[in-house]
Amino acid sequence: MKAIDYLSRVEPIAQALFAALHATDEKEREERKYFEPKFEYLKFQFEHWSQIEEYDDERLNYAHSRAGEAHQALLLIDTAGASAAGAIIQIAKLCISMAWEAPARFEKGRLIGSQPLANVIWHARNQAIHFEEGAPKNKDTRECLEKLSKEVGLDCGQLNQSPRSLARQIVKILEWENYEMFSKDMHALLSEA
Repeated sequence: MKAIDYLSRVEPIAQALFAALHATDEKEREERKYFEPKFEYLKFQFEHWSQIEEYDDERLNYAHSRAGEAHQALLLIDTAGASAAGAIIQIAKLCISMAWEAPARFEKGRLIGSQPLANVIWHARNQAIHFEEGAPKNKDTRECLEKLSKEVGLDCGQLNQSPRSLARQIVKILEWENYEMFSKDMHALLSEA
């Protein structure tokens, strides 16, 4: 099957993935609206309860557990969004695999910073699939992410200490705000095949 045919066949799936990604973004905004003011209030309480006569461990533990619950909700939403974004990147990677053999595949597409789109897609997919293993073991993937960090502001954080998928950030960096933008990029990329 040709890559362009594959892209056409998976269009409804990719559209659904973008809808899921938008739903997680909206849910995260809602949670942050609730979480951030509450977190500031709890932070104030943590800092001042020890100076108040009514201070007790039970109240402090309750406030601490509520902040932890809100933070956990945000992490779960982020994980769902990262899964949808990772699946979008996987579709793009499969198109690249169908269209070219290595190493030519890594030289295709518009530049993201100093790197071709196909190279970014390839290594973003590797990181998204293997993020639970910590910092990428593959040297080329590490170098790609480091360049994205320096050139376009990808927040890699401490991948060894807190492994997480960067797929959501990368989809945003690629400016794939919806299926139409993704499709336009992929058609331009595949026209080079």
